[in-house]
Amino acid sequence: MESRFPAAAVGQVARIQLGKMLLRPSSNRLSNREVPYLRAGLLGRQEIAESLPTMFASPGDIKNYQVRRGDLLVAEGGDVGQTGFVTDVPTDTIIQNSLHRVRPISGDVRYLKHVLDAVRCSGWLDVICNRSSFGHLTVEKLSKLTIPWPSRCTQRVIADFLDSETARLDALGLQKVALRSRLRERQQGTASQALDALGTQFGRVPLRRFVARIEQGWSPVCDSVPAEPTQWGVLKTSAVSTGRFQPDENKRLPQNTELDRRWVVNDGDLLVTRGSGSADSVGRAAVARVGECHLLLSDLIYPSTA
Repeated sequence: MESRFPAAAVGQVARIQLGKMLLRPSSNRLSNREVPYLRAGLLGRQEIAESLPTMFASPGDIKNYQVRRGDLLVAEGGDVGQTGFVTDVPTDTIIQNSLHRVRPISGDVRYLKHVLDAVRCSGWLDVICNRSSFGHLTVEKLSKLTIPWPSRCTQRVIADFLDSETARLDALGLQKVALRSRLRERQQGTASQALDALGTQFGRVPLRRFVARIEQGWSPVCDSVPAEPTQWGVLKTSAVSTGRFQPDENKRLPQNTELDRRWVVNDGDLLVTRGSGSADSVGRAAVARVGECHLLLSDLIYPSTA
């Protein structure tokens, strides 16, 4: 990471403590007691204090691994490098060994979080943690990670600016989500009113009277992209949302797959989801735009106009 500021290793400017290994939940010492703990999977969740798991720990363990409000946590495994601040947690809450507790010696903890987030977004952690397999950000790797380390005053200015900008972006994101939800409700309401009006004026008839055929999609086993994929792709249910068709989510079939022309999707075909467990995944529709690419259907049905 290029910077005009002095560089320092994280281990030089902060105290790093990897959490306690999770052992069988039993107490083999009278001094051990059950205490709540944090793990990497809880990072980013807002309300966690009421449902924390527990483990047995000695007084020494509690002293070494205890966290307090404002502590910076960094994921050692899972989503490697993900960061988060400790909020309100019960007394004597400790960390499991999927987390590092990182406390700056003299710097601003907010600045340190922003820098570590930037390193994670850059993809550098994927390199040093060998993310081609299950990666681990060990204490040694985190300690040796070099970051810009200006004066504490400069760190505070940078952190104040980034806190303000991220808060503004978060607010815009929430507004976008709310707007999309209202637009979706309006779209569905308008369509429903139009269909009710047409049904009142002209009556209702089965869909099969207007289409050449209705086919249910085939469900092939295709969990990964083969080394030499064919032109045939598997269209997943997730590729269809309300009024949208997303072929970039498709997977390809191996060369030796036996196919049936009934399952080929053509431009202009109407795709309708059968559902995959949740109520809102049933009946979503989109018009296929596949160009030269022939696709197969998985967990979908479509009334073909061909």
